[in-house]
Amino acid sequence: MSMNAVEEQARIAHMRHLVENLRHLEARVRAGGGAERVAKQHKAGKMTARERIAGLVDAGSRFLEIGLLVAYDLYDGTAPAAGVVTGVGWVAGRPVVLVANDATVKAGAWWPETIPKILRAQEVAMRNRIPIVYLVDSAGVNLPYQDGIFPGQYGAGRIFYYNSLMRRKLRIPQIAAVMGPCIAGGAYLPALSDVIIMVEGTSFMGLGGPNLVKGATGQTIDSEGLGGAHLHTATSGVAHYVAKDDAACLEMIRARVRRFRAPPARLRRCGC
Repeated sequence: MSMNAVEEQARIAHMRHLVENLRHLEARVRAGGGAERVAKQHKAGKMTARERIAGLVDAGSRFLEIGLLVAYDLYDGTAPAAGVVTGVGWVAGRPVVLVANDATVKAGAWWPETIPKILRAQEVAMRNRIPIVYLVDSAGVNLPYQDGIFPGQYGAGRIFYYNSLMRRKLRIPQIAAVMGPCIAGGAYLPALSDVIIMVEGTSFMGLGGPNLVKGATGQTIDSEGLGGAHLHTATSGVAHYVAKDDAACLEMIRARVRRFRAPPARLRRCGC
């Protein structure tokens, strides 16, 4: 074998090694907070973020994830994908941008790197004039890092600006499914969307939870009475629909998306 052939084989072997390492890294990041936290999510009667996306997109279609490796090498590896899954998929035959909080990663709290991921997803929706669906399951801002989350032109406040821009000017449909806790500033995101669906028994939406109320006022109240699905659909009027569980919630989203105008045939053909 010539020297050139030997070098070529060495380069091929090295490239295969790099690709294999990348695949292992991607698999580790997709595992989120790990098997124990996934089991905890299931025990609470909830799907994981990736299970929700898989249950929402059309069978056999491709979900194009954006930003999988964001923050994988930060915070000692405790923030895989920055706690949020973003990308584009086909739902009911229509292209849709998806944003799903990963509650197995620090209860879905926002890291500084979470913000540009959400903003990027919103920008994809705006530039392509396609609907966006938020699958919300988040404890709010990761408080030790809040100084890197809110400040600046492209801080967390811009998420809510984009919410308003899509709703009032661009007329881009926004569907928010509150499928777990939705706390503090993060609650603005679904509240500024066009349609809000909450899941019975597991979802909560409010600026603070029962413990905060107890500490501030001394009043004892449970999550359902403070910001649960029935409170927001029957009393406050913030949310529109109640789903009995995650699967029913996803089906309600699909039914809503099905009402949107179908894309041209040439786009449907390439939506694999």
